[in-house]
Amino acid sequence: MLKKCLCYSLNKSIALSSVVAKGNLPLPSRNVKPQMTVPGKLDLHLHTTFSDGILDPTKLVEKAYTNGVRYLAITDHDCLAGLPAAEEKAESLGMTLTNGVELNTHGEGEEVHILGYGFDRDDRVLVETLSHQRADREVRFKQMIEKLNLLGFNLD
Repeated sequence: MLKKCLCYSLNKSIALSSVVAKGNLPLPSRNVKPQMTVPGKLDLHLHTTFSDGILDPTKLVEKAYTNGVRYLAITDHDCLAGLPAAEEKAESLGMTLTNGVELNTHGEGEEVHILGYGFDRDDRVLVETLSHQRADREVRFKQMIEKLNLLGFNLD
């Protein structure tokens, strides 16, 4: 279960006026005025089939466009693989796509998801870190499947 969701811009060019969070993070005051006004809708937390979404990057961008979104970020869990296709589609539709990722971490005994934006998706350290994150997740999934099989659920 998601306990906390933190938004962090890795590039100071993106300013968020509010954070919608589940869990026990304080929410901003209702009196906060937006820092910018943009034509069209904004969605900075989208997942594709490279993570736990149900649409591939191209279809997701098309659906967002159809629903009035003009500024978006793909924030797949520990994965940047959907960004190139999403960027190409967004550009063809005149949309603005910001690089994004959702980092899954643990802190103080609970799961913490950190949203990062505006980074260099070719950064070697970031790419290696995400690769390790995905490998660790795969090991955990295999262990879960083994436990479920021992309980009588036939999964492969």
